[in-house]
Amino acid sequence: MRDFIEKAMNASRQYTVLDFAVLKLCLMSIGVLFGLNYKKLFKRHIHVVWGVAIVSYLWTMGRLVCNIKKEYD
Repeated sequence: MRDFIEKAMNASRQYTVLDFAVLKLCLMSIGVLFGLNYKKLFKRHIHVVWGVAIVSYLWTMGRLVCNIKKEYD
């Protein structure tokens, strides 16, 4: 497990500013999903929040996997 964490940390060191911005967007959208308990304002637009959360998560994990693959090459 320690080896995986070390490889993930080395891969995340190769992130650009855009990658960290997308990661922050992912964390904020997940926080909206968990923290607001689906209030009326977000209930109408909950599909947008879910879309942002899913796309930003996939972007971040994709970059992480690509960077880990580069490390193995």
